[in-house]
Amino acid sequence: MDYEKVIGENTIKKMLKYDLTTKLVKIHESKRVEFKENFNFKNKKDYYKAMSAFANANGGYIFFGIKDKPRLLQGLSDDRFEEFNNMKFEDFTVDLNNFFSPEIKWESNSIIFEDNLKIGVIYIYESDTKPIICKRRYESKDKKSNTIEGEIYYRYYARNDKIHFDDLLKIINQEKEKESKKWINLFSKISKIGVDNVGLLNFNTGVFSAGKSSIILDEEMLSTVKFIKEGEFNERKGIPTLNVIGNVEIKQGKVVVVPEKLKIKGIRINDIICDFLEQKEIANPIDYITQICHESSGNLPIYYYISKSTKTISEIINIIKEEVSRSQSKAFLLKRLESKKINQEIIKQTTSVKGEYCNDIIVHLKMFDIEYIEEKYDIYQFLSAVLVMNKKDIFDTKSILFRVLKSSYIKYYQIDSKFAPRFRKAICWIDEALYMIKN
Repeated sequence: MDYEKVIGENTIKKMLKYDLTTKLVKIHESKRVEFKENFNFKNKKDYYKAMSAFANANGGYIFFGIKDKPRLLQGLSDDRFEEFNNMKFEDFTVDLNNFFSPEIKWESNSIIFEDNLKIGVIYIYESDTKPIICKRRYESKDKKSNTIEGEIYYRYYARNDKIHFDDLLKIINQEKEKESKKWINLFSKISKIGVDNVGLLNFNTGVFSAGKSSIILDEEMLSTVKFIKEGEFNERKGIPTLNVIGNVEIKQGKVVVVPEKLKIKGIRINDIICDFLEQKEIANPIDYITQICHESSGNLPIYYYISKSTKTISEIINIIKEEVSRSQSKAFLLKRLESKKINQEIIKQTTSVKGEYCNDIIVHLKMFDIEYIEEKYDIYQFLSAVLVMNKKDIFDTKSILFRVLKSSYIKYYQIDSKFAPRFRKAICWIDEALYMIKN
């Protein structure tokens, strides 16, 4: 997640809009926001419970220098502000992770407003591995900050509390689903490659085993494939996946793997949509573009794939014209490209019911407060808000947009006939806003 978009000065100042006379900030404490009147590094353990609660939920912000009830932006004193600026990130992190596991990831920043009001802010990332569990007891003067070994904390609206059963069950099921998807994805890839063509690479020993044979990769080569361990197993990326389909050669005592270029087959609408929403690096973008000509709808993201190719819009148009297809999608796609038609919608009356809820959704998207949006609005209202967003807002919130849209695609696309066209229109507008270049 981009540091500037999450915790940069411009982002924080937009979030903390306040009345210049009363100094009251407009946002409340919420599932994503907590206010602290002061900061004291010696009492850093008082902040750990909140940080673990945010990490177990959807991430969030702790603002130092803002008093709650009323929501007064009073700022930190010069001494406290300097202490916040000079806190040792590594010491804080080591101590935090001595109290909680798995690791809690966080960032900090300090902001000075125009009237010299100084605040500190800590942003806690949503954990990739849940739940975060307390390992040590801590007793604070503020009993709300106490921690007990074995407990799990969760961020509810304006409070950090022991996790409720339903939320813990949800986390457990989500972790099971993530693990299952990894296995399913792995077996799917193996089935395409063929069991006899698959080998296993042990990153600890450097031994690559295939059937009865094995080879040892030297440390230099292991470092060049490190990203495989950290990234994804995807046969579309050729060399990055280390699919050993090509030749294995010995040169100067070193093992050199030279994979063949893979020919991709079977691209369908699911690949076109999901690979766009996941912003995957595509080795064969022209195949994706021509496949749209054969789908039931030509209203699919295309400019992303054009940006991944070396072709101009005019060259892409010629390629599409030469594609043999009976589907009307080809003609529709050509019309989109030639007319530079965009999918954005305009709300003429911002005070209308639609205008108000779209604006509210966009405001909370900028705050990355997706929980608020999901609890208050349905998916159709969310898509309406996406369709009226401007390019800058889409760019600033694209990471969370892609995440929500991918989730909704999985849930509704195959079962809701009304959802599908609206969804395609929304992702096409995002595609156009981010990647269309008008010549």
